[in-house]
Amino acid sequence: SGKHGKEEEIYLGTWCNRQRSAKRGTGKSTITKKQIKQLSAIGFKWNPKMGGGVYVKNKIKITILKS
Repeated sequence: SGKHGKEEEIYLGTWCNRQRSAKRGTGKSTITKKQIKQLSAIGFKWNPKMGGGVYVKNKIKITILKS
């Protein structure tokens, strides 16, 4: 546990999918309009093209800081 509260280590792709599910209103996660706006401002892909045959060999892990 860091100074910001709880930490959760997850794969970046999992985190992205959680944000997309939250925006659709599905899944367990929630997202605010402000967060949607912030992610859109940095070019977050809400509807990425799937099935392109590209696979990530080394999964990227990120740490989420929760307050």
